[in-house]
Amino acid sequence: MVNGNEHSTQRYAPVDELTQFIAGTGGHGLYPLRSQPPPQLAFGEASEYGALRLDLTPGRAAYAFVSSEGEVLDAGSLPCVTP
Repeated sequence: MVNGNEHSTQRYAPVDELTQFIAGTGGHGLYPLRSQPPPQLAFGEASEYGALRLDLTPGRAAYAFVSSEGEVLDAGSLPCVTP
């Protein structure tokens, strides 16, 4: 699941084989992450503008949060599961 409503970048640990990405660092202004983030937050960044890059192939999804300077902030891959 990909969301873009927050002004930060976040990746949550999978729940029921669903990983949530929040890609909101391309707009105007950044919001700080919560002082006590939820335990399921696997990655969070609120000081760099950037984008989420997804490479979807049959059975696999590779992701990378990339800063506007080109630095990879978080990356990995996940299996795609057919419901």
